[in-house]
Amino acid sequence: MYSNNGTYYNEEHSISFIKMDFAQRTYQTVANTWTDWHLIPASKPVVAPPSVQIKMVEIPGSDMQLDLTDYLTGKPQYGLRSGSFSFFVDNSDPYTNPEAIRSAIMTTIHGKKMQMILRDDPDFYYNGRFTVGNFEPGESRSRVTINYQLDPYIMSIYYAQYEYTLSSNTRNITLYAYDYMYRPVMVYESGASVTGTFGGITRTVNTSNRSMQLGLSSEGANTLTLTGTGKVLIYHEEGHL
Repeated sequence: MYSNNGTYYNEEHSISFIKMDFAQRTYQTVANTWTDWHLIPASKPVVAPPSVQIKMVEIPGSDMQLDLTDYLTGKPQYGLRSGSFSFFVDNSDPYTNPEAIRSAIMTTIHGKKMQMILRDDPDFYYNGRFTVGNFEPGESRSRVTINYQLDPYIMSIYYAQYEYTLSSNTRNITLYAYDYMYRPVMVYESGASVTGTFGGITRTVNTSNRSMQLGLSSEGANTLTLTGTGKVLIYHEEGHL
């Protein structure tokens, strides 16, 4: 199998679309761009940086502007990573049919929210929504575009794990973040129910909702509050921009 510049291609720079199981801390590979679809990247996949939510206010009678970007949180807030990947389908490949490949990609990822791992960066995953863009047929090869809108932070597939048991009480746990950010994942183990609050997000786990993600950390000291009766596992998902 050869790439668009005539060099041999065999899965390098491929992308895996996955579904994370936050309760079991594992993931299932839904599809790989090469293994399942024989897609050849037009160029090395590089994810776009997140947008910055800049807030500038004009001051009447002045040439100056008031920068309120950091006003509420003390740091910039980020938007989604938006962009696309372009792939070729080798029409001479006996194992591929361009129309069948397009249909398979549409069925698997179009409009769906899932996670993505780049083969060039296998220790981290991106979370977001994917759509299938233009499909351009050609004589020797066809081109397909996969669009993405991803969360600003790249999350590690590795994690730290802690266990807490509560008996109708409240427990405050101080967590620190400096060179990275993290998002606790709360997993129900036993008991009635436990409610957790972190990063402005409150979630409850019990026999019906066994796993819930909480909010993102801020730089410095952060407080995780647990209330209720039961035993929970807290996984710390670390990430960065």
